[in-house]
Amino acid sequence: MTSLVQAKDDPVGLLNGKTIKTGSRIDNILGSTTLVTDDNESTYFNLVHERSDASVKDMLIYQFASPTVISAYKMQILNYNNGPIYMLFYNSNGTIIGSFSKQVIKGDSNIYNFPKAFTNVSKVMVYQASTITYQVAELNFYNTVPDAPLNLEATAGDSNATLSWETVEGADSYTIYYGMESGKYTSSVSVTSVVYGDYTIPGLTNGATYYFVVSAMEDGLESGYSNEVAATPAAALADPTLYVTIDDEKVVVGQEFVANISLKNVENIYAEDFTINYDTGLFEFVGYEEVTGYKVYNDPVDKNGSIRFIIASQGKDYGINEDTVIVKLKFRAIATGTGDVDALKGRIADIEREFDLDEENCLLDTVTVEEAPLVDVNKSGEYTLVDLAIDGYYYGKAAADTDTVLHNADQIIDGYVNDGDLVYIVSQMLANPNYSPNL
Repeated sequence: MTSLVQAKDDPVGLLNGKTIKTGSRIDNILGSTTLVTDDNESTYFNLVHERSDASVKDMLIYQFASPTVISAYKMQILNYNNGPIYMLFYNSNGTIIGSFSKQVIKGDSNIYNFPKAFTNVSKVMVYQASTITYQVAELNFYNTVPDAPLNLEATAGDSNATLSWETVEGADSYTIYYGMESGKYTSSVSVTSVVYGDYTIPGLTNGATYYFVVSAMEDGLESGYSNEVAATPAAALADPTLYVTIDDEKVVVGQEFVANISLKNVENIYAEDFTINYDTGLFEFVGYEEVTGYKVYNDPVDKNGSIRFIIASQGKDYGINEDTVIVKLKFRAIATGTGDVDALKGRIADIEREFDLDEENCLLDTVTVEEAPLVDVNKSGEYTLVDLAIDGYYYGKAAADTDTVLHNADQIIDGYVNDGDLVYIVSQMLANPNYSPNL
């Protein structure tokens, strides 16, 4: 005899108020009744024990409008004497797809789960093999199978995969099925109902793709499968590092310098998201220069010395596997002192996984800013309006195109004569006690 498990809830019966056929065989209908589906325990149908007589109504038969799932039943028999009960389940082709046969049931008004749910049921037939006629007061079937988990997601790790899904209300536990071929699951693991947000399956082979589904269990009944997801475990990166490298150890006030941003100790990285911080008291952010094969896709905004960059490779050939500069940041020194350009935090990704860089793996570099030697444009020893006039004359030219023997036109040392030079000359003019308009 199969162990009987009472259902937790009071689900809606599939036969509520339905007309049940009666007959001697599945294909020999002799009449009908509603006495077993009227939710009235005082009315009953006399179900004689099964016999080989085509004129006897010893079968209860019901045809569903569409295929359904049946996981529980209620069969209340007012004079039950522990005789064997038979329930046969058919598909739409008339083939028996499952049975609950030769069972001793409780015979009371409670609902009991079948050991396993029957799916795609189109027709059901019930009969008994006792020695007396049973007074069947109620007969009903139920679908108490829990809902399948939704939104299964998988994240690959080093020799493992971490799964998460939405909780199923009422679930006692979950079963994870997985294998190395889509739709074919050769391994499984049962987990408690509290781990749905984060469960890691260990012992997987790096480089192999695994396919996963999850089902929910409630009262011994198993739901259908969730959506299928795939993950390919891979070895963790040894020591991925985001570097900042400044070309110059020392610069002078007004001079521009470059901070190279690079990745080291990585493999097949194709996207980067990182934040750079710099000393706003010593430096001014001028802009950035893209490197061939790597493009900045956000609009970097300087927020009080903090700038975020999101970069992607431009094709398979630009996956990062060695020390690679991905962008060049340009700064101008504005005051004397020693300051940092610092990589604060970062995240990188290959085509399957993301990796967060620890703080100790986001490095910085330092540069010292010194006062520029006081060499005015016409090399007279002090700044006057003539110096401003000379740079006005050279305005827009490259420093190399000026008369460098007679004139020091590139005052802020960026290779060009531009507004930066003229602003600097004016500041020096205003600070010159010998310049007569200042008196």
